[in-house]
Amino acid sequence: MTPQRVFDGIFPFLLLFGVLVFAFGRSLGDAVRRRVQVSPLALPVAQFVLGIYGGYFGGAVGVMMMATWSVLTTTSINNMQASRHLLNASMNATASILFIVGGLLYWQHMAVLLVASTIGGYLAGTVGSRLDPAKARVFITCLNALIVALIFWRQFG
Repeated sequence: MTPQRVFDGIFPFLLLFGVLVFAFGRSLGDAVRRRVQVSPLALPVAQFVLGIYGGYFGGAVGVMMMATWSVLTTTSINNMQASRHLLNASMNATASILFIVGGLLYWQHMAVLLVASTIGGYLAGTVGSRLDPAKARVFITCLNALIVALIFWRQFG
């Protein structure tokens, strides 16, 4: 229901926020945990908010999840992958049901996305579990920073 121009205006900033939190999430998380006790409820509450975000705008929700989890937990990137894929699938399934009920689904596009996301999820899970977490964090940060820079350039340049 959000007007397209509103979405177009906030979307680059949502992506930028995700990249920055992911890039600095581990050190930010360490600093937060040194100063305050992170409640066990913080992660489910944050994930609920991310679920709403993921249903509204699926772009970079996986990066947002890893960024949030980097701040709230000490789990390595490799250990985040299975949960991230499962929660991503749950968000997309829930959003898809709402889009179907609302008559807002383009079936041809959905079929392509279903096949591509299945293949991509399998490949990412297979490759991701073998990566060095520190190198993976640098690679993911650089790739996402490049994507965000291109989006800002296209949107505002």
